[in-house]
Amino acid sequence: MDGIKKPVNNSLQRRLSIWLSIAILGMAIIAGIWSYYSAFNDAHDFQDDVLRQIAIMFDQDNLVSAADTDDSEEADPEDKFYVQLLSGPTTLIDAATAKNYLAFPSNLVDGFQTITIKNKTYRVFVKPINKIQRLAVAQETEVRDEIAQWSSVRALIPLLILVPILLFGVAHLVRTLFKSVADVTHEIDGRGEHEFHPILRNDLPVEIKPFIDAINRLLGRVEQAMDTQRRFVADAAHELRSPLTAL
Repeated sequence: MDGIKKPVNNSLQRRLSIWLSIAILGMAIIAGIWSYYSAFNDAHDFQDDVLRQIAIMFDQDNLVSAADTDDSEEADPEDKFYVQLLSGPTTLIDAATAKNYLAFPSNLVDGFQTITIKNKTYRVFVKPINKIQRLAVAQETEVRDEIAQWSSVRALIPLLILVPILLFGVAHLVRTLFKSVADVTHEIDGRGEHEFHPILRNDLPVEIKPFIDAINRLLGRVEQAMDTQRRFVADAAHELRSPLTAL
């Protein structure tokens, strides 16, 4: 068993495959984390732009009363936005159904901010309408985070599909690169005891060619030694033939 385990542990092909796989997985993890948070932040930026666009669409002349809004159906949480006039007569509008009412504080600063009302967190954008009134547009941060997380997961799907394919491709590539070495091994093992012709090195990697050249030189020296031995045996047999003939 020890003799079997040692060649496997010392396999250059196996070690190369393992280290390449580790490098690919490491880069994939780094790229995945970066892609996830990048998509997460981009989704939040897009949602902030939606709040800004809603605020631009509303002005003092087209604000509708909450009492005039249809609330017969429950709104999709992803489509639920809250609009409220600040620093003046308070008019609260749910941009989806106007079913729920929130009391936003009137001391909000202009721009984006995050506030908590009744144990719920909202992302709010405040836009001045005139010198007296300002408009606040808000959405629940829980809904925003859920949308952003789904966007981040969708951004990771191509990476999760490509990494296994890349690992398989690396393993196949390593096996293909070492196939020429395996072919040389089989060719040498199939030789007879008197076959000392050089090993062909045309299709071998550059790193292996010096090793093959050394083996070819060794085969040349072995062939030369075998020729010397055969000549010695032939000469010895010739020298012994004359005395035997005389006897």
